[in-house]
Amino acid sequence: MKKIVAHAELCIGCGNCEKTCSMAFFKTEDKMKSAIRVSQRLDGSRRVDICDQCGDCTVMCAPMAIRKLPNGVYTIDKKKCVGCLMCVAECLKDCMHYHNDERYVFKCVACGLCVKACPVGALEIVEE
Repeated sequence: MKKIVAHAELCIGCGNCEKTCSMAFFKTEDKMKSAIRVSQRLDGSRRVDICDQCGDCTVMCAPMAIRKLPNGVYTIDKKKCVGCLMCVAECLKDCMHYHNDERYVFKCVACGLCVKACPVGALEIVEE
């Protein structure tokens, strides 16, 4: 299974990963259109939310728009997605996303672009 692992303790909060992701998939620099989200906790540390490809989102997807690829990555069929947001509610890791500009949900597909954009190595792509 292919997935991206975050080492939040190394994250400097530069936002390169978020910008790269939103540019790659939505052609805009918009944190809310990024499948990876970085936030700062009250203690000053960083939290990095990125899909771990667990598949829990598939349980609530009535139109069966979410499917598992041979490499273990879950992907969303934009043509099948009805935007009901049940998968967003089901994801306890806050890794299923929706933006009002779009009619479908989105998530990390482990493309690795964010890994390449990180200047400090806080992200890595792994095969399990």
